[in-house]
Amino acid sequence: MNPNYKIGDLHTDESFVIQKIVTNRYMEEKNISPVILNPYQLHHYYTIPHELLSNLRNKKRGKSIALCFTP
Repeated sequence: MNPNYKIGDLHTDESFVIQKIVTNRYMEEKNISPVILNPYQLHHYYTIPHELLSNLRNKKRGKSIALCFTP
């Protein structure tokens, strides 16, 4: 999710709310549970892909797949 991304003419705040709704719906449909890799991170999502990669490498809990999409 990107708090700075604008969907069409919507304000960034509205766009972020939509991103959260769509992400939560997808996770519910696919029965995906979030995992907190870093208990000190500010949000339950990452806005910096490099930080996500770093946290995944530090945990080393088997195979992890991270999919990042930037329009």
